Parts: sequence; structure tokens; C-alpha cells
Amino acid sequence: MLEKKNKRFLALLAIVAAVVVVVIVIVVNVPRQGTLTDTDPVEYANDTIKYTYYDPGTDTQKTETVQAGEEDTLRTLADAVSQSYFGQPLDQSPMSPNSIRVDGSSLYYDFKDSISQTNLGAASEVALLDSLAQAYKSNLDSVTDVYFSVNGGDFVTGSMDWPKDVPYENEYGTVETTENV
Repeated sequence: MLEKKNKRFLALLAIVAAVVVVVIVIVVNVPRQGTLTDTDPVEYANDTIKYTYYDPGTDTQKTETVQAGEEDTLRTLADAVSQSYFGQPLDQSPMSPNSIRVDGSSLYYDFKDSISQTNLGAASEVALLDSLAQAYKSNLDSVTDVYFSVNGGDFVTGSMDWPKDVPYENEYGTVETTENV
């Protein structure tokens, strides 16, 4: 009788061990949305970067599409927006970042202090942040929230104050995404 109980116990133990092994294999092999930094390669949807920006010269919203490549990073999108707003490469423009990173479904864009010295005005700053937030959310499938900061603190300039730990929204609510074609 005792031997029969031991056999049942060992059989049950073997089943539990097999289930644990299967669960571990599943957990280890499930792809995770990890952290991407601004130097990691990024795959943009449809191998393009599409974004909308405000053109003060024509007082209109314009949409641009640029070809993406295998060497692109999170900075590539910001560089395209910088070219549209400032006519300069990202590293030479006021919107040059300390860092850009994706952690799970959130993108964090930390500006250098130079963004607060641009005297863009509130409307232009909102237009710039709208462009960046919309572009990252539209072009990176995993990004649903965008956070802005300056030197690791809140996004504070002469005309705008946005908490670094609150996803960016414009005055009309959540920034809408555009369909990437």
C-alpha cells in the first residue's frame, strides 16, 4: 500500500515538474518589449518615417515622409523633425536630446537645456511636441505614451511647463496618431 502511494506521489511530482518546465520555457521565450536607447537600431513601420509639422511660413500643417533604413535609431525620427522645424541636423538644433529611450510602450525624450532657450513661444512649443509625440506613436508600433523632460526634470521652458512623469497630451487631449502609409 505504501509503495502504491509512493508511485502516485512520484507520478504527481513528475507531472508538476513537467508543467513547471513548460511554464519556464514559455516565459523565457515570450518576447518582451525591453528598453531601446537612442543608439539601438529601430525598425520603423513600412520602412518609412511619416510625421506632421507646423510650417509658420505658410501657416499650415504639412506632412513629410522620409525613407527609413537598417541603420536608423530613435534619433533618426527626431532628426527629420528637427530639419523641418529648425533647418538643422538634430545635434545642432535646440531640440537636441540628452537621451531618447523606449521602455515597454513608453518613449522618453529628454531635451538638453537648449530647448528652453529657443523663445519659440507656447504655440510653437506645443506644435513641436505634438509633432514628436505623434511621429513616435505613429511610426513605432510599440509606443503608446510619450514623455518629455529637460535635463531629467520636468519639461519647463519660458512658455510651457509639463510634468516629466505625465504622458504628453496637447490642449485637445491625447495626441492622435496618423496612419503610416
